[in-house]
Amino acid sequence: MSRRTLLTSFVVYLAAALLVVGFVVLRVKTLHSFAAQTAPEELPYGGRAPVPPDEHAKPFFSVHTNRTYATTDRARLWINYRGVDALDFRVYRVKDPVKFFRGLDNPHQVGEDEQSEVGEMIKRKPTFLEKLRQFKS
Repeated sequence: MSRRTLLTSFVVYLAAALLVVGFVVLRVKTLHSFAAQTAPEELPYGGRAPVPPDEHAKPFFSVHTNRTYATTDRARLWINYRGVDALDFRVYRVKDPVKFFRGLDNPHQVGEDEQSEVGEMIKRKPTFLEKLRQFKS
């Protein structure tokens, strides 16, 4: 092989290696800066400091799960939010979901307006904590 061919091959491999290294460095820097922005500060004994809300963020929240649950399973839900001061959720176990949703005026908003309707449809015993709170008040 000629010297020129060897030199060209070396330059091409060097340029490819520098591109890969540069890409990896940029990716690690970006991931590290993102993690530093979103990770709450660690406090002693494993506690976490509250993250101040981003005043420029659009309000957002999502409720999700990673699978479908049977009626005998205990459901696990995850809630993510940004730019929201407070969230108020109610989770109901309904024996007849079709009847439940047909009975609501607005199925997308179960709240104060439908409190009497929902209360009639869902008959349950108060939990120990609810009884304790009622006793204390």
